[in-house]
Amino acid sequence: MDLKSDEINEYYWQILKEIDVKCQTLYSELKSLSFQAEKIRIIEKVLVSKILEIQHSHQENAKTCFFIPNQNALIGLTNGFYFDNQIGKVVIIENFFHPEILNEINKGINSKHGLEHVKFESFEDTAKLQVLNELIKIKSFDNGPIIDLSNVNENKIEKLSLHGTQTFIDSSNFKFIPKIINVSNLKKLTLRLNVKNIDPKIFFYFSSLLNLSLHIEPIEILYENNFSNLNNLVILSMTYSNLNEIKKGAFNNLINLKWLFLSSNKLENLHSDDFQGLENLNYLIIENNLIKSITENCFINLKNLIHLDLSFNSIKYLHQNAFNGLEKLNILNLNGNNSSLEIHPWALNSCQSLEVLDLANNSIKYLDSYVFNWFNQIKFLTIRNNSMINFEFLNKLEKLEFLELFEDKFRQVDIFLEKIELKNLKYLDLGASKVPIFGQNLKFLQGLELNGVEEIKPGCFKNLIGLELLKIYVKNEDFLVNLDSKHLEGIENLKYFKIEIENFNGETIKKLFEKEKIFLSLFERNSQ
Repeated sequence: MDLKSDEINEYYWQILKEIDVKCQTLYSELKSLSFQAEKIRIIEKVLVSKILEIQHSHQENAKTCFFIPNQNALIGLTNGFYFDNQIGKVVIIENFFHPEILNEINKGINSKHGLEHVKFESFEDTAKLQVLNELIKIKSFDNGPIIDLSNVNENKIEKLSLHGTQTFIDSSNFKFIPKIINVSNLKKLTLRLNVKNIDPKIFFYFSSLLNLSLHIEPIEILYENNFSNLNNLVILSMTYSNLNEIKKGAFNNLINLKWLFLSSNKLENLHSDDFQGLENLNYLIIENNLIKSITENCFINLKNLIHLDLSFNSIKYLHQNAFNGLEKLNILNLNGNNSSLEIHPWALNSCQSLEVLDLANNSIKYLDSYVFNWFNQIKFLTIRNNSMINFEFLNKLEKLEFLELFEDKFRQVDIFLEKIELKNLKYLDLGASKVPIFGQNLKFLQGLELNGVEEIKPGCFKNLIGLELLKIYVKNEDFLVNLDSKHLEGIENLKYFKIEIENFNGETIKKLFEKEKIFLSLFERNSQ
């Protein structure tokens, strides 16, 4: 606060005057409540004494202060700021904040809109406002009418969010931060910016960060060493931007990074150099981009990856050795590429630890059985909404426990079910308009979900002796008309039953109640 001597005196006189007016108003309202009035007098003396102390030592200790009035004179929260008295609080800070910033914080705390509409020309002033506002709100919960921010080591913020519309930002805009907060305590930083490039030096003051979230819409390229000072980082998120290229070495020195989120960008091509330096990464989420193919050795540097999400891209082909190096991969999500996806027989040959595979909504017509020759650990597989004509590969998955298979045009479901030999299968999610009789090969099934049902054959469940959960989703109420106990006979150990009708009305509910005895009988058998 760069002011002359007479301006300084005027500044503090105005604060004292504001406190005096506030107190006199409270005294007039508390005439008959002398004990409350006495409390007001004590707090007033504390505030005035501290302000005079700061005023007299202004030039020597480079400190200043400002007053946040309790305009509603109520004890409690106001826009995240806690008032523990009816007058307000005095905030002591280092002497480098422009009066306009302090004024906006004051108005923001006592306004319905907070700081939403406050804009400064420079990002530095914008950031100062946001950091100081967050710190003051945290400190407001400390007892007493004085918030002292002059000891930086005691100014601890674990989570900080900064946003600005300025198109140019560099490291100089962040120099003030270690002067106001203890940066070693800052663990999560969110930046919402409008810049085309990230200056690596802006992270110089944030070496203790564990979690960095970036929302930078105009950015297109990540350059070498963009995050090199963040060697403690565990989570990095860069989503909803225009990112379309990652230069070699962009993630250098991120030796502790476990999670990388690159969702909702415009990445079209991936190369092994893109992920150089991420040997310890466990989770890579690249869903909702524009990726068209996965080439050989694309993820060769990610030896510790256990979860890879490539859903909702435009992938048409998985090349030979596309997932080389991913020996520890446990979950692979390729859902929603919807592009007649083709998979080379050796595309997944390195994924020997894979247990969860999602291939739903990909218009897959044919899946070579050799795809599963290289690993047999799959426990969860979803292949719903494809156009597949072969299912022979399923019997290679001896450890499969969950299978989701819902095809709109699945006409030979009975033939398909007869061919299944999966002794460990526990849950089957199946699409079938006409439900056939389930054979002995599925007698150990514990959960069954049927979608798009129009007709059920009598006794179709009689071989499912281990069935505990049954969900039936039908298209319309016509299904209920012919439903009787014969259709559900053989179910002895049911613990959960659900029937849901896609198109229903009041008449539908009436028909459901008419079948209530049939549904309840399923559980009577179990209790007996």
